[in-house]
Amino acid sequence: MKKKGYAPDAFTCGTILNGLCKIGETGSAIELLRKMEEGNLEPGLAAYNTIIDSLCKDKLVPEGLNLLSEMMSKGIQPDLVTYTCLMQGLFNSGRWKEAKSLLNEMVQRKVMPNVITFSILVDTLCIKGMLIEAKEVFDVMIQRGIEPNIVTYNSLLDGYCLQNKMNDVIKLFKKMAEMGCSPDVLSYTILINGYCKNKRIDEAMQVFHEMSNKGVIPDVVTYTTLISGFCRVKRPQAALELFHQMQAYGQHPNPQTYAILLDDLSEADLLQKFGLHLQGGLWQELPNAMNAAEITDKLGLHSLCQRHWYIQSTCATSRVGLYEGLDWLSNNIANKVKL
Repeated sequence: MKKKGYAPDAFTCGTILNGLCKIGETGSAIELLRKMEEGNLEPGLAAYNTIIDSLCKDKLVPEGLNLLSEMMSKGIQPDLVTYTCLMQGLFNSGRWKEAKSLLNEMVQRKVMPNVITFSILVDTLCIKGMLIEAKEVFDVMIQRGIEPNIVTYNSLLDGYCLQNKMNDVIKLFKKMAEMGCSPDVLSYTILINGYCKNKRIDEAMQVFHEMSNKGVIPDVVTYTTLISGFCRVKRPQAALELFHQMQAYGQHPNPQTYAILLDDLSEADLLQKFGLHLQGGLWQELPNAMNAAEITDKLGLHSLCQRHWYIQSTCATSRVGLYEGLDWLSNNIANKVKL
């Protein structure tokens, strides 16, 4: 561009800078930032936010904090995105006290955290297993008059579930309804998962029926969680019935569903007993869900292969994820690179 006599403007540099950060080239992005400064192209808040976010994702939080100080010394005031990036980075680094101080600082500067900020922080702490701190942030947002939304509740529910704190899960589940936040399919699935992990399958089924009665449609993760629960308590017949039910209701099993069900049936030596059922539906879907090596390993299908059974090898890997991450920060940063 320069060779042809065109001088890049701030917008062009900002676009390149954003692209560098997206591909993990934070160092190159910082170099570009310095060249912009040398070339009298003043980087704006969006440029700093982009790099700070990238540094925090690279676990270079001290460098991110230094960049915060630098931009403020130049008269560029941080906004909600700046503080949220840094606090999330501090939480991920286990620096809870510094994150809390930063939260207080942003409030003092009249930069008020919103429900998205708090939800990201609660989720980050829950993922790190810092439930006490997550509950503190949850309480702070309520004290500040910010009502938790379904994402906030689900993050905390999942955090409790991961640490097997079922009493807290049940209590919070009831509280969210009292606060006027209706549970969604993820909320119900988390509660069902908690019951299944503790082999309380009957209570899990009660929740399953409750969600259906309230018009919340179970998804593939809900069904897979319940199938896993039945397998856990050695009830393969019930697991298989649920497998057929989910398909009847338009929910297609994923690789995790097949893996759980096949593991249980093969472990219980029940494949032959349920062979007709499997031939009726399971075999038809297996080629699309698992590759040949996985199926052969799960079921010991060497004899079937010798009898000229053909299983298409299609790579597909999946896991049951109970929380969908927030893309709010990335979207805000990408949409605001206007230097």
